[in-house]
Amino acid sequence: MSMASILRTKSSEAEGSNSHREEAWRHAAQNGNKEAVARAVIEERLGRSLDDDTWQRMRQRLIEFVVTLKRWNEQEKSASAEAKSNAAN
Repeated sequence: MSMASILRTKSSEAEGSNSHREEAWRHAAQNGNKEAVARAVIEERLGRSLDDDTWQRMRQRLIEFVVTLKRWNEQEKSASAEAKSNAAN
C-alpha cells in the first residue's frame, strides 16, 4: 500500500483535524525528506501528533527494524549465492 493510499484511508472522526499533517506530508514528500514523510504517515495513522521524545523512541525502533530486515536480506542473498555456487560445482 502506498503512502498516498494510507493517507487517504483516514478514519472519519479524524478527517477535519489532519489537514495540517497532510500538508506537512506533501511538503516533505516533495522535498525528499523520508524521515518527515515517515513521521507524517505515522501521525496520520495515529490521528494525532507525536511529541519529539515519542518520535525519537519510535524512530529508533524503526531503524532497528530496518537494520534487522537488511541483515535478513543479506543472509538470504549469501545463502542463495552459496547454493548457486555449490550447484555449479
